[in-house]
Amino acid sequence: MNSATIRRRPPQAKKEVWMEIRDPELIRRRRLAKRYTQRDVAHLARRSQAAVQQVETGKMKTISEAFAMGIAFALDCDWEDLFIDHEQKAAPNVEGGTRNASHRTGARSVSQHPRRLHV
Repeated sequence: MNSATIRRRPPQAKKEVWMEIRDPELIRRRRLAKRYTQRDVAHLARRSQAAVQQVETGKMKTISEAFAMGIAFALDCDWEDLFIDHEQKAAPNVEGGTRNASHRTGARSVSQHPRRLHV
């Protein structure tokens, strides 16, 4: 059988899972209760110390599932206590069956390319 006759399965729709942080202060309190530094948690979660700091201060509202699971693992608690999951199917950015129909036709939308009025 050559490669031209092999039937392949269509790609499955990927799911993006983002976790919303319930309470950034709770993550900080749990970290301090275990006597961990932000750097310790970052190492266990395989992220940077700056990322952990942003989570604890509330600058990051949502994080990836892998990062959330890493934090929960590092703090030895259930992820449901710290995060709310938001699962979405990833949809391709396609309108009318083409990737960029406006580029091919030369049409521009006013919202895409606003012009400034010089007065």
